[in-house]
Amino acid sequence: MPALAFAFIGLLWGVDYAWVGLVVVSASFLLRRCLQGYFSLSTPFDVPIALFLVAAVIGVLVSPSWEISLGAFQSFLACVLLYYTLVNISRPSFIKWGFALAGLGVAAAFLLGFKDGVLVPPLVASLGDWVHKLTQHFPQVPQPSEVVNPVLDNAYGIAMAVEVTLIPLIGIILFALKALNKVAAILLSGLLLTILLLIGSQGAWLAVGVAVLFLLFCWSRWSLLPTSAALAVGYWGFRHRWFDPHTFLFFHPDGSLTGRVPLWREAIGIIQQHPITGCGLGCLSQYSSDYTNPHNAYLQLYSDMGIVGAIAFVYALVVLFKMGLKMLSSSRVHLWYGFAVGILAAILAISIHAIFETSPVGILAEGAGTYYYIASPIFWVLAGLLVRSKRVLEIDS
Repeated sequence: MPALAFAFIGLLWGVDYAWVGLVVVSASFLLRRCLQGYFSLSTPFDVPIALFLVAAVIGVLVSPSWEISLGAFQSFLACVLLYYTLVNISRPSFIKWGFALAGLGVAAAFLLGFKDGVLVPPLVASLGDWVHKLTQHFPQVPQPSEVVNPVLDNAYGIAMAVEVTLIPLIGIILFALKALNKVAAILLSGLLLTILLLIGSQGAWLAVGVAVLFLLFCWSRWSLLPTSAALAVGYWGFRHRWFDPHTFLFFHPDGSLTGRVPLWREAIGIIQQHPITGCGLGCLSQYSSDYTNPHNAYLQLYSDMGIVGAIAFVYALVVLFKMGLKMLSSSRVHLWYGFAVGILAAILAISIHAIFETSPVGILAEGAGTYYYIASPIFWVLAGLLVRSKRVLEIDS
């Protein structure tokens, strides 16, 4: 896991570091083969992942910019390795502790991002020379001389991270049997809800709202009645100006949607010129001088990986649906049930948010004359946690 973090640090602050992390992580799989007799446990998503890898290679081969696609492919490999690292974690307790630390990390990223405007870890500056010398023989990816849209302090990216952390915590609050677990989840959820309120992302609130309704439905179908009544009263009050949401968050849903529709149309127009192979991994923006972001993860995915990536995505959805049905039928008194259902709800939330943002699939970091395209680890993290949680539920049952 530290090596994977190192790989992503490289992709965020200097791509030289990425190869070091990827090589170290790959060595860990070889070590597992020598010590335990296998590279990795088999998972339900193995076939879709293989298809995604094929699609990513095709995306590099047809790319109009080898350098941008190579950087994107590095990050894609890191996402795949991250998924298999999570799946092969030997002690499930590590996941919950790691999840709690991730929540605190999201809060720290938010606070630092607002304080300094950009996050630059001292570790990168102190290790610079020897890493650059070590990686000179690797394929190099250009680094923008001035990144004007940093990755980690981007409000939309932080909103996604808050969603991924917050929703499983709500699942723990609803289903946990131990009072201590509930209290810890409530405290951390309160912090994350405050961050979400300050960010004011409408897509995030919509996604979290749907996920909470899903969790309430799993907890008790009768709970939807008072919840629906409360939502109806709130909407009625908003329409009759009992309160103004603009006083505490940025709230312009009509304008937000209107601004995205032209971006979706332009993306569809570009993709229609490359319907089979896509536009090249991370290269949708290369086909328009004034266009950088479709604000839709599904359009971005198709432009990156073409029809093979679309087939892989549909295959993954089928696998996810089957896994979800099995997990929902598990024992509700299991210690991991709330967390597992929370991961399902988080996937639902990110899938909804993906309609309005590209962050679930890829992250653009613009620079002087060029940009990074970094494959997002969000879905890969959730898929890895889902598979590991399902395995815990099955073993204990």
